[in-house]
Amino acid sequence: MEPAIGDSRDGFYSILTWEDLEDWAGPKIAGRGQEYLRRNLVKDLSLAPNGEIVAWVDGSKRYATAVDVEGGDLVFTCTCPYDDGVCKHAVAVLLAYLESQKDEQTIREVDKNDPRLLLLEEKDFGPEDFDTSDENEDDDEYMEDNFNRKVNHSSSPVKIETVSHIQAYLEKQTKDQLIQIIAELAENNPTIKLSLEDRCAVDENRVPSLVKTIQKEIVKLSQTPGWKNHWNGEGFIPDYSRVRNLLSQLLSKGYAEEVMELGKELLTTGKELIEMSDDDGETGSEIAGCLEIVFKALAASPLSSRNYPIE
Repeated sequence: MEPAIGDSRDGFYSILTWEDLEDWAGPKIAGRGQEYLRRNLVKDLSLAPNGEIVAWVDGSKRYATAVDVEGGDLVFTCTCPYDDGVCKHAVAVLLAYLESQKDEQTIREVDKNDPRLLLLEEKDFGPEDFDTSDENEDDDEYMEDNFNRKVNHSSSPVKIETVSHIQAYLEKQTKDQLIQIIAELAENNPTIKLSLEDRCAVDENRVPSLVKTIQKEIVKLSQTPGWKNHWNGEGFIPDYSRVRNLLSQLLSKGYAEEVMELGKELLTTGKELIEMSDDDGETGSEIAGCLEIVFKALAASPLSSRNYPIE
């Protein structure tokens, strides 16, 4: 696809044809994207500050998707797990935008703190964050099958083993050896790496970075409702432990106002998530655990709660 119009977005989009889309994404993916558009699965179509098209796309999960033009070519970013080329979500968003331009609809602009942009900026996506089967042709069938297959590991028997021998081993190591061991563990374990990065940010008082990290985590967690199968005990509950730990550490450093502001976002997204969840209140308990810290921040802040209403 080589339109002779440089990087002019409007000009680029105005001459796109269906054949161009099939060349870009392939006939199969292009067709799926068209089906997503037909089913009205593209939500809140918007323009980012840099001009790229951004939207939510509902599939087996809700994904943040952005499409843009760079160097005369279509480019995209999506939080879905598909890594074999252009995804159907990107095609659906592009088609939705083309349709809006054809109908002369006004597309709202969003700022850099839009939840979708925060998610797309996040670089720590991993297999544990997504269903890797989202490119199935029928998401409804996939969701039902996935519901029946997922295992709630918390309900499985867990063999608890003592770690005293590990502690004894570590006590024999030198400082340099311990640093090497921890570095290797962080390299091979994303959870440990994230935990260490959070500790560094807290110790170095990188408050803006911490606030943004918590915002991203809140948005990411809000995309997947909790559920529970009462027949077999299986299910999924969003894990807010990272949010809880970071809020607690921020408060312990004296940043009550920042915790209160994050509490507003937590309330807004948490209320919607609880309404969408189908569990026995576990999702609400996860969020409530975070809000306990927010309430402590309210009590510790010199500012009146009237200025920071949390309802």
